[in-house]
Amino acid sequence: MAEQPVIALDQVAFHYETRLILENIDLTVHNGEFISIIGPNGGGKTTLLKIVLGLLTPSRGQVRLFGQAPIQTRRFVGYVPQFIHYDPQFPVTVSDVVLMGRLGGRLGGGYNRADREAARRALEELKIVPLANRLFSQLSGGQRQRVMIARALAGEPKLLLLDEPTANVDAEGENNLSQILRELNKRMTILLVSHDISFVSTLVQRVLCVNRSLVPHTPDELSAEAIQDLYHSHLQIVQHSTECFEEGHAHD
Repeated sequence: MAEQPVIALDQVAFHYETRLILENIDLTVHNGEFISIIGPNGGGKTTLLKIVLGLLTPSRGQVRLFGQAPIQTRRFVGYVPQFIHYDPQFPVTVSDVVLMGRLGGRLGGGYNRADREAARRALEELKIVPLANRLFSQLSGGQRQRVMIARALAGEPKLLLLDEPTANVDAEGENNLSQILRELNKRMTILLVSHDISFVSTLVQRVLCVNRSLVPHTPDELSAEAIQDLYHSHLQIVQHSTECFEEGHAHD
């Protein structure tokens, strides 16, 4: 009997008002895969991620996580957003933030012993125990990224979704993140949105190029010429990070 896919999208489309953002998206992700989504600004990358999360409902098509609707599987999914919205004046500690990953869909009741143990393990795995009592607002970009990954791991997910995890992270932070994700992929499926092609190419098995439609590639197929042909626009490849982007700033 075939194993149930972790993610299954069938002919998914999404409109924002009258604008078509995604169309005819077919995608199957199996247990243990590490996959990246790349594409130009406004191409639909983040929209696709939010559909997988169940934060957006497709205009057409079907979405299944572990064989069920996304809203029924949130306890199995860890999410690391691109933008972290918080009040820098609010005295929330690193431990507080990581514990939030245990809430899931639960309402009230506080944290129990199992919650605190899971948060402690996540802090240890990300090597941020010394930061546990620091205020989140006092951390560097790379440290905040680790805390947000720890928060996602505290929920003990089977699927980890990350949106632009290398944003606001320096070269050393990227290297640390790469090592962390390699280890995590040994026990969970990972789907990552990124502009940083050099970063993802050493990690993933498949790259999903999204620009309204979806075209899968292997990492070694992603030359500058292939990317430019795919997006039908002027793209730049930045040597130090091999970023690709479309000129202009439409939003996903």
